[in-house]
Amino acid sequence: MCNKTLTILRSHQEHPINKYLHLLRQGLSPNQHTYPSLLKSLSTSQTQHPSQVHSHIFKFGFDSDTFISNSLLSSYSKFGDLANAHQLFDEMRQRDSISWTSMIRGCVKNGMPNDGLRLFYEMRSFGVEIDGVIVVSVLNGCGMVGNVRLGQCVHGSYVECGRVRWDLYIASALIDMYAKCGDCDGARRVFDEMPCRNVVSWTSLVSGYIQCARFQDSVLVFNGMLFEGLEPNLMTLTSVLTACGHLGALEQGRWVHRYINRNGLVLNSIVGTALIDMYAKCGCIDDAFKVFNGLSQKNVYTWTALINGLAMHGLPFQALDLFSRMLKEGIRPNGVTFLAVLCACSHGGLVDQGKMYFNQMLEHYEIKPKLEHIMKLWS
Repeated sequence: MCNKTLTILRSHQEHPINKYLHLLRQGLSPNQHTYPSLLKSLSTSQTQHPSQVHSHIFKFGFDSDTFISNSLLSSYSKFGDLANAHQLFDEMRQRDSISWTSMIRGCVKNGMPNDGLRLFYEMRSFGVEIDGVIVVSVLNGCGMVGNVRLGQCVHGSYVECGRVRWDLYIASALIDMYAKCGDCDGARRVFDEMPCRNVVSWTSLVSGYIQCARFQDSVLVFNGMLFEGLEPNLMTLTSVLTACGHLGALEQGRWVHRYINRNGLVLNSIVGTALIDMYAKCGCIDDAFKVFNGLSQKNVYTWTALINGLAMHGLPFQALDLFSRMLKEGIRPNGVTFLAVLCACSHGGLVDQGKMYFNQMLEHYEIKPKLEHIMKLWS
């Protein structure tokens, strides 16, 4: 396909498949550059499945092209279709480092970290070169499954020995891995050894301490970040608000809220939820309501945070009324929502209503109850 045709394809990303078919009907033939461009458009739009392109790749005889296969593999992974990605990967006649990278990243990002780590072991046995992208993906997988030993091996074998370039991206992945594996001291050592730090690395340590339930350390790191003159982003602020809530550090939490307003930061549902949770845990339910009512966008976590706050403040009827409002808004509750609802029923002595909501959780929403749900029901 000529370059002019490729330009047309890229300029019509909203309907890439339809435009591609229209060009074929005009008698233009695809070449090895056509499908990577088309697949990239699909990955951006996420509206049409890569299998539609896959059939044409096979039809026009490009299925043996490693570059095209890698693009297709990446597209399947981004779409979340790991079954087709695995099948394509297994059937590839030739695999390069990009093939392995796409498959490992796809597994980790789609919640299948054990498969990603298994592929990493297999990749090493084939002698494929390990790069920084692979290292970050594997470290993410190690954090998800809590495999600190493999994480330490990757750290020592590929980072400290200089086989991959030590940069902020890898350092932040190391901090995150150690924290998720419960080794916050290891995360701190990585942080202290970094030749330079940015907001991402500071945020990684702030959130890392929270994952290890070391909330005071999280706040101290946040204060150190401010002292260094770095401006926190929304992720940093969300993390420190979580720490403030657990510590009951109302004044620090209020300072963060003022910082958000003073700097004109957009209060999205994530930060809004953290603010609601912080105010509720610090005993300021009215402030939590003000934040809730001021949010233009609310999700299940936002509603759940306030329902839980009301329940914990001994306001069961208000909590259940808010839950009813949530359902009328078309927000689907999750297991944490029902835990908050059962907590409200427990505080209010509403045994029959608690049983009703418990059955509703099972029958209408197909949420499998956990031990804490059962304990709340009978407490």
